Amino acid sequence: MLALLTEEQLLLRKTVKSLAGDHAVSSPKDLDGFDRAQTWDTLASAGLLGLRSDDGAGSPVAAGVDVMIVVESLAAKLVRVSYVGSAVLAQELMRLTEAPEPWSSGMAEGSVRAAVL
Repeated sequence: MLALLTEEQLLLRKTVKSLAGDHAVSSPKDLDGFDRAQTWDTLASAGLLGLRSDDGAGSPVAAGVDVMIVVESLAAKLVRVSYVGSAVLAQELMRLTEAPEPWSSGMAEGSVRAAVL
């Protein structure tokens, strides 16, 4: 079976790689000045934090392949944020368990952070 990315997914990859390049860690000395809050705000502004949030009909906003593209692009550039645990898994669990809105509100916008414990 041949699986190819759509044009939109290729554009997503290109966009995230560009964003990731601005927030990458290239050496251990970069860790001291790394601003996680600024990186998180950039991801929120790009709409990347809400990919697995509820679309209003009980389904996620984006497919798992789209999330994989974002994760791959962030990891390839060594962007130091907890994207999988805080943006993907936490929202996915909130959506699947039909958690009350106050628990998950703000996660897609980046104003609220949650993690899987």
